[in-house]
Amino acid sequence: MSRSRDIDVRIERLVVHGLEVEPRHAARIHAGIRDELARLLEGDVSLRGVSDGAVPSMNAPALRLPPTTGPEAIGRAIAMSVHSLLSGGS
Repeated sequence: MSRSRDIDVRIERLVVHGLEVEPRHAARIHAGIRDELARLLEGDVSLRGVSDGAVPSMNAPALRLPPTTGPEAIGRAIAMSVHSLLSGGS
């Protein structure tokens, strides 16, 4: 029987270099990150990149997104990159 656990993810600051975002899209990008991280972390027991505390900073690899990528898709791509790092990926 697997044990369920609560995971509290707080991102104080997210710096994305080279991505021009209109301020009106910020909330939609945030929602994409939040929703996709919640989906990816649900039931995930392989968070090797996190022990029992905060991760002070992370450097994710560059994302290659077409210029027509919408705000929610940008958020999902960022979330997948963060999840990969939390799971011990590169």
